[in-house]
Amino acid sequence: MANRRNIKKDIEYLVFEVISDCYTFKYLFPDKNHKEADKIIKDTINLRNELRMRVNHPDEKDNRKLVKAHYKKINEDLMNKVDNYFDRLNKMLADVQKTGEPAKTGVSKEAKEEKTTKAP
Repeated sequence: MANRRNIKKDIEYLVFEVISDCYTFKYLFPDKNHKEADKIIKDTINLRNELRMRVNHPDEKDNRKLVKAHYKKINEDLMNKVDNYFDRLNKMLADVQKTGEPAKTGVSKEAKEEKTTKAP
């Protein structure tokens, strides 16, 4: 059985990855509708809070088998829901790719031109 500290670290890591990917999507495609990305971020934060509460308050603390099953269920829920969030994000990206738009890099044309005109 994994200890609580490791489960909490897994929760934090995976939640950070989902949120980071959502913000990357929003940065690369600033002209796209970001409501779905914001909804994914909100759902991910709610998932994090729910799972952290469940980790800190296991059912039947005295029964080792029930505690082990409780943490196993938390881990399964984490993996399933994070996978669902990544699928939603991938669907958003696929919709953008259907339009054939290139991603914005965040560097303006002026900055690129300035970089090329400077002499070394």
